[in-house]
Amino acid sequence: MFKRLRTYILNFLSDSKQIPWLVGLSAGIYPFFKYYNSNFPLVDSKSHFVVLVLLFLLLPIFGSYFIKIIGAKLHVIKKHEALLFTLNNFVFFALFVIISTWGIRKEYLLIGLVIATIFGFLLKKHLKKAIVFQLLMAFLVVPKLILVLYSHFLTKDNWKNLPDNIGNVKLIEKPNIYFIQPDGYVSKKTLENKVYQSSSDLYNWLENKDFHVYHDFRSNYSSTLVSNASLFTMKHHYFGETLLPAMEMPRARSILNGDNSVIDILHNNGYQSYFIVEDDYFQQNLTKNSYSYQNIDLKNIPFFSSGQNIKRDVFKDLENVIKRDKNSVNPKFFFIQKLIPHHVHYKESKEIERNDYLNKLDNASIWVKKIINLITEKDPNAIIIVAADHGGWVGIENYKDFYSTNDEFLVNSLFSTLCSIKWNKIDNLKYDKALKTNVNIFRVLFSALSKNSAYLNYLEEDGSYQLRKENKIGMSIYRLIDKNGLVVSEKLEK
Repeated sequence: MFKRLRTYILNFLSDSKQIPWLVGLSAGIYPFFKYYNSNFPLVDSKSHFVVLVLLFLLLPIFGSYFIKIIGAKLHVIKKHEALLFTLNNFVFFALFVIISTWGIRKEYLLIGLVIATIFGFLLKKHLKKAIVFQLLMAFLVVPKLILVLYSHFLTKDNWKNLPDNIGNVKLIEKPNIYFIQPDGYVSKKTLENKVYQSSSDLYNWLENKDFHVYHDFRSNYSSTLVSNASLFTMKHHYFGETLLPAMEMPRARSILNGDNSVIDILHNNGYQSYFIVEDDYFQQNLTKNSYSYQNIDLKNIPFFSSGQNIKRDVFKDLENVIKRDKNSVNPKFFFIQKLIPHHVHYKESKEIERNDYLNKLDNASIWVKKIINLITEKDPNAIIIVAADHGGWVGIENYKDFYSTNDEFLVNSLFSTLCSIKWNKIDNLKYDKALKTNVNIFRVLFSALSKNSAYLNYLEEDGSYQLRKENKIGMSIYRLIDKNGLVVSEKLEK
């Protein structure tokens, strides 16, 4: 095989005939494969595929043919090889800039054009060598890309199937429901342990506001997308059970944007749904949102989005929509998310990261109180749920520890979360006694609103799961906290 490839390459290099389409294709194929390989969960929509094929492949190919036709007719430049090599260099550089910086940086592109022109004219005789080099780079990306595509397209969604008929539940009580998610807000017990060494008045404040605070509560997964995927499907996904389990599990954004059992149940019971978030992180793959209202319109999200291109004032957006729809006869569900206190980022020492997190925790407490006061004033009979998506990761020094720690305090730092519900005269005592983790929040809620405890027979197991890197290709899935809340290290067999 390799001898045949070597022979083909040598024949290609010795042949003086130019192949314009290959000039354009070779310039764009590596950035195209690389971009999909590194960012597939962010660009898995049909619109991304169409635009990326056009920008990375078709336009460079058309440009090469255009240059051949125009360049051959120019009297000043007798040969068009220099222009073809300039195009090849510039396209390769420009696309690499785009995939590396999440957008079109004009200053970089101008520098790239100057460099490409110089190299194009000085090294025009080496155009075919550049083509071979670029194609070989693309070839090296293909094996990993195949696994990524396999994980996405051949992973079935049957894990989302519910074990009972709760999907057809008829809610007897239909109050407005507000789900407030302060990202990474830990439980009181964890906040006061030896890792965080802090406290917050939010827990007592919530109890004074007639909230039931669920102590020792935790998430089932340690990052936002995978945690919310299980929350809104009311099911464990175990990172999608793919060949390449990762924090960016297949179709997690689609699930969060409404392709889930919770939103289906609410819509089937006449609810209007509202998606109010701080930035475009949840929508950066441009997946259609199934909510009745979203505060960030897809058309305003840049095609090459970093997930932080748009910043919204969540409080103001919520205030405006409550005022706008106050006379609506339909019950309402609100998902309200803000990226505070978030989690540590391993950019500074543990102590600096800890202090930064705690400062953000104070701001998050102020924000949560402000949101709750607004809801209580404008919608006094609503159910209000305050539940974080994961812990604050404080004490974790780097991603290696993130994927490997067995320390009891650090494991709890990954999963421990704030959860508090204001039931507002809804009878919860028969239904929420076993509520311990995020995956069961909505099953418990729907059981209480339908007054049907039979749905509680199918509560998901309260395990908390994490990835462990055991080889160079992928990761294995481990249960780090069992159903009884004990820290363990149990490999999950597929």
